[in-house]
Amino acid sequence: MDILLLSRLSKTSKPSDLFRAFDEISGQLEQSNLPENTSFEDVGAKWTQEAGVPVVTVTRNYALRNVRVTQERFYNHPKERKSDTRWWIPLTWMTASSQDSHLEWMYEDKTFAVDAGADDWILFNRNSTGN
Repeated sequence: MDILLLSRLSKTSKPSDLFRAFDEISGQLEQSNLPENTSFEDVGAKWTQEAGVPVVTVTRNYALRNVRVTQERFYNHPKERKSDTRWWIPLTWMTASSQDSHLEWMYEDKTFAVDAGADDWILFNRNSTGN
C-alpha cells in the first residue's frame, strides 16, 4: 500500500493504480499465486469494469475422479439476456483424505482431477464465503 500511497500522493487514484502497485510488489516475491503470465490488473479489471458477478457451479464425476467447474453471470431475473463475461476466479478446495488447501485459477470453464475417493467429501471455497 505504501507504493500506491506514495506514488499517488495528493492525486486521485483508479483501480488500475492499485493493481499496478500489487504487480510491482508481486514481482519482488519468489512465488506468486496468480496464474502464469497473468497480472493483478488482468484479474482485477474484470471485477471492477464488468457488470455483474459470477456464479460458479461445481459438478463432480465420481467415476473419472474429477470435477467440472463452470461460471456464468448472475441475474436477478432469469429472463435477462445471457452474458459471455468471464472472471478470473481463484478456487480453493480440500478433501476428506487431503485437508491441505489446493488452489486452481479459473477463467474458462474447466475440468481437473481431484484426488478424492468415492466416499470422500470435497469442500470448495475453503475458508471463504460466497453468500
